[in-house]
Amino acid sequence: MFKFTYLMKRKPGFTPDQFNSRWRQHGALGMSTPFADATLVYVQAEPLRPAPIAGASLDYDAVAWLVVADEAFAPDPSPQVREGQARMAEDETHTFDGACSSGLFFVHPKVLVAGDPGGFTAFLYYADAGKAEAAAEAFVGQPGLSRLVVNLRRDDMALPQPCTLPYRAVVEVAASSVRGLKQVIEGTPLPAQPDLLVATREVVFWDKLSRA
Repeated sequence: MFKFTYLMKRKPGFTPDQFNSRWRQHGALGMSTPFADATLVYVQAEPLRPAPIAGASLDYDAVAWLVVADEAFAPDPSPQVREGQARMAEDETHTFDGACSSGLFFVHPKVLVAGDPGGFTAFLYYADAGKAEAAAEAFVGQPGLSRLVVNLRRDDMALPQPCTLPYRAVVEVAASSVRGLKQVIEGTPLPAQPDLLVATREVVFWDKLSRA
């Protein structure tokens, strides 16, 4: 399986609410293509406005993460898959401020607290992967956590258009409520502050892996 994530801004002209609606359409389009057959988890996480956590950024409008089966990246995709990829790339021009590949990178997830997607999640981005791992360890044992994952950027998976983000890791810290998330984040002394923190509400589009 492969996991990847992206961090994007909305296309100029959209309000945040208009963008969220347009982003949902983009996700629905993706799930209508052959790529959906290999998609195991697809989550759209929209930033909470106003930001409920001190230091949280509203510079970005979309965090997404996906887990896909190996066949999603077959070296010789079928014509149907190529067509779906082209449709998605064209639709990105109507949704985001740039191509998704500019904000997309593959990760190796290290699960510290297992949990299903959904709820409220803070994404802590670090340019230094070691600092991200240390920060993730600081959250272990905090009450109220529903999921804790440190995602380390992979260099062995590359796209034709490289990601322009400087981050080498992102920590997912999830809770069942905004209040709980705020308490976890603001109540945990971190050995290193993130370079970027985005507090979100997760919308689960697709989930074939959650526990029964």
